[in-house]
Amino acid sequence: MGGNRQRALLFLLLAIAAYARLTNLGGVYLPQGIFLGGVDSYYHARRMQVLVENFPKVPLHDPYMNAPQGLDVDWFIGFDLALSWSAKLVGAIFPTAELHVAVFFGPVLGVLACLLAFSLARRLFDPVVGLLTAGLMALTPLLTGYAIVGRVDHHAAEPLLLMTTLWAAMTLRQRVSTGHHRIWLAAVGVGASLALSIIVWSGALVLAVFFSVGVVVESLRAKPVQGRSQALAGSYALVATALISLSLLLALQTRADVGSFVYYALSWLHPLLLGVAACGLAVLGITRARGRLLALGAAVCTGLSLLLLSALLFDGLGRTLGDGLAYLSRSEAQIAQVSESMPLFTGGQAFRQYGWPLALAPFVLIGFPFLLRRNGRWQGDALWQPYLWLLAAAPLAVLQLRLGSFFAPLLALFTAAAVVWAQRRIAETFAGRASRRYALPLLLLVASLPTLLLHRPVAISGTSALPDCFDALEFLRRDAPAEKTAFAPEHRPAFTTLARWQWGHWLSYFSMQANVANPLGQAPAALAGVHDSIDFFLAPSSQPAMEILRRRRVRYVMSMPMLSELASLLRQRGRLPEEMLKKEGGGQRVAAAFFSSMQGRLYHYDGRRFRIAESLVHPLRRLRLVYECRATKVVLGRPLAACKIHQHVAGAQLRGTANAGERVALRIALRTNQRRAMVYRDQVQTDANGHYRFEVPYASGRNGEVLAGAAQIESTKGTSEVQISESAVIEGGVIDVPPMR
Repeated sequence: MGGNRQRALLFLLLAIAAYARLTNLGGVYLPQGIFLGGVDSYYHARRMQVLVENFPKVPLHDPYMNAPQGLDVDWFIGFDLALSWSAKLVGAIFPTAELHVAVFFGPVLGVLACLLAFSLARRLFDPVVGLLTAGLMALTPLLTGYAIVGRVDHHAAEPLLLMTTLWAAMTLRQRVSTGHHRIWLAAVGVGASLALSIIVWSGALVLAVFFSVGVVVESLRAKPVQGRSQALAGSYALVATALISLSLLLALQTRADVGSFVYYALSWLHPLLLGVAACGLAVLGITRARGRLLALGAAVCTGLSLLLLSALLFDGLGRTLGDGLAYLSRSEAQIAQVSESMPLFTGGQAFRQYGWPLALAPFVLIGFPFLLRRNGRWQGDALWQPYLWLLAAAPLAVLQLRLGSFFAPLLALFTAAAVVWAQRRIAETFAGRASRRYALPLLLLVASLPTLLLHRPVAISGTSALPDCFDALEFLRRDAPAEKTAFAPEHRPAFTTLARWQWGHWLSYFSMQANVANPLGQAPAALAGVHDSIDFFLAPSSQPAMEILRRRRVRYVMSMPMLSELASLLRQRGRLPEEMLKKEGGGQRVAAAFFSSMQGRLYHYDGRRFRIAESLVHPLRRLRLVYECRATKVVLGRPLAACKIHQHVAGAQLRGTANAGERVALRIALRTNQRRAMVYRDQVQTDANGHYRFEVPYASGRNGEVLAGAAQIESTKGTSEVQISESAVIEGGVIDVPPMR
């Protein structure tokens, strides 16, 4: 294939890769503003803004997460640093372009990964395999999904980091096999690439596993190198790089949660794995296979012994070692599974994530060694290490989709090679003309084009709940503005907002309010906030719920439909779904206990008094409805606002007198911002001296966007009207009720 034709085809494939990642442009730039994709994107955008505002300081404690305690965020900052530096650089030229950099950061990384994949495949195979590899990576749904426009996610960087690490590993292998005098430089490149990948995402530690296993296997089967001193120099360089990179990572992330797997993974697994790989390099100078096996066995046993001894001596290390080993098999520590944490063969995910290449995956995994034996034009010896990486990545991708970002590029690489090999065998067998040489690869690329439909423009990239309730987030930002302090890492917010965990990043990004629960719920401290959120909404009475609000310093509570995940919420807290979901015939019905919970009282009954199952449920006296969003949902046959916001207040204390022992009623007419009329009612009984007291959450006039009339108090003595001030509601002030007439 001529150089000009090769470059033209590569340019076309990169253009397709860019198009596949930009198809949702219309779902990002909307009349209301710029909307990012998914949930995590908003926290990356917040981190970018915090880094830009505090440059060159790198804050690692976020007081707006898991408020009021705040959170030492154990997301490593490599991706956010690269994003913020890019935004800072572009922002110096175009002051308003910082968010646009975040919008297009993923597509740029995705196209670069395709370019590097072409270069690597051409090096290992030939240009035709390189072009097909780039084409498959351009259109693989999992890879385009992570790097699609508007999705700001560190997983978008992983294919590029994978290819970079594999390129460095291939360079190291080549220099070891030829006795090159600069083996140490290639070893430094591998260590630096692995360190960079881990600082982007701690799960990238699997690359160190791939590399170490590959080096060990290669050291057992490869021919002895002539320059023993060069191999030793490479091993020393690899260990030195591990220690230097570890020091750098810990210096950048000194406040990582010491109880999390993320912290300990960098502390002991990274140097341990690279130490094993360094031993693999060192034993290449040993001529007899038995000597190599003994040396490697001693190195591995020593490392494992140190690891087990440390786990026995240090409780925290032992616990996190268990957490790390169990991580791949567990679903998620958060309230409900997110799609990327699900196993591959769950809910039809397989084809949606990989397309047709997944059908060839078993043949590629099993048959590739036989293919290599029958093709002398490719670098068979050099392909063993990436092939081992493919074998190691496959089970990880089956267990968790998010780890498919390491499997998908390797699958594209070897699938492309298998397809090109098959095409050539067919051409040789049937004496096909040269003009048909690339027919099969081209046909398979065309077959991949329908995957573009997976990323066609939609109303918004991400969950539909966000656009439905966006006006509620804007209300929170208007009602209690915090723009000047939201990005200050040392500022402690005066209050917090409690909502479901999915809303945490949207609250901090759009509303600039501190949240109790958020999607960082895998960290132990953040999971405590998630649990408090569940416990509040499912609380059977107001007393424990109000204690959570007090302890968390909550001012606002956001409620929305919950029935679809009610069972998983109950299980998350060790409760049985049957508590609130009763079997009836072939389906289920919602039990009265659900409506008596805080979720039912707030969302379904607006905090008002109601009667269910012959029981009277009293109104919530310290929570007032202040906003309901414009969009509606039909829930249990009733049209309800998609989101409601209640404010936590002290409650005005209305006191007065009537006949001893009689019941006194209170009535306040309400009209919401959606012009829905309702009545807040309460009832108390006077004591032996005829005294009574009401605790009222509504002020006469505006309560956020909800209008309330004067309080009407009735008894056998007559009626009295009371004007309640906002300050009395907020501060718990006492108001004497005029005598009834």
